[in-house]
Amino acid sequence: SRLTAYIGVNSKIKPFIEQAVLTLFKASPAAGAPPVSVPGTHFNSLSERLQPNPNQILPLKISVGGTVIAPPPDADDAAEVKLQVGDQIALQVGPILDGNNNPVADGTPVEFELVYESEGSALVAEPASTRNGYAQRDILIDKSGVVRVSAISKVGDNAQLVARSDDYSFNVADNPALVTVVTEATATAMAEQASESGVENNGNAEQPAGAEAGNTPAPGSTPEGEAASTMPTRRVHLQTFFMALLTMLGVQSFLLIVLARTQHRVQLLRNMLWAIIMGLAAYIVYFGYIVFGINIMPGASWIQAETYPWGTVIIVFIAMLIPLLWLQLRHEQ
Repeated sequence: SRLTAYIGVNSKIKPFIEQAVLTLFKASPAAGAPPVSVPGTHFNSLSERLQPNPNQILPLKISVGGTVIAPPPDADDAAEVKLQVGDQIALQVGPILDGNNNPVADGTPVEFELVYESEGSALVAEPASTRNGYAQRDILIDKSGVVRVSAISKVGDNAQLVARSDDYSFNVADNPALVTVVTEATATAMAEQASESGVENNGNAEQPAGAEAGNTPAPGSTPEGEAASTMPTRRVHLQTFFMALLTMLGVQSFLLIVLARTQHRVQLLRNMLWAIIMGLAAYIVYFGYIVFGINIMPGASWIQAETYPWGTVIIVFIAMLIPLLWLQLRHEQ
């Protein structure tokens, strides 16, 4: 005789051996699916088994404002649902099962199709990715007509093999709140109002500013509005802040180069800290004047008006020199 097949079953657990033999001779139905590819069976390719099952009908749920409109909660109450332009519909599909009857892996792409039956045009919606077997997407309805909604999930790279949901059709009507109706009487009134406004503006343009109530400016004088327009804009921004930091860094580098060999380390560190403190304090005071108008620094307005944006450098540099001079004079005494 010839040996057709030799099958061995090995396990330390006796119930496992009994179940394996019963399954082998089809005395007990096999449940579940192997986690590996088994050539020669319908578990031939594990990657194909983990793709969406094309034989299933994807459960699709459509809701508007939290109210489910498809599928209808009651088959006897399947009345026609009307949508309006501007409505946002929430689409949810799932659970999507794979070939092993388990939820598909997270990240499986799902496409939602919204096609207007009269035009054949479609609303473009970004594909959604599954999470725990479900995928969802919110879509804004932007025009009226009869729209057909469905969901599909392709099986691998095969564009012809897909898992599809049922189709649901809705009648989308124009939203009255988004339509402005202009009657002939309204258009005439708007035209008359625009004409009157134009006449008033022309009359005001012919009259020079300041001619009323004896407000004509004297020769050689500057009107208040022009004077205000020539004032420099008060600005403090990231550029001025970095200029202040660079100034402090430059002064500190100068101190290290010049005084490192002549002063004790403790005294040099104290001088540098005092210089940084005074530089930051001066910048804060200058910032308060620019932003809040708190003028407690003599000459700040002139520096800001005449030397912008270098006023920050001048203020910080002078403020850092003051404690250095004071400490030097104190040390000599």
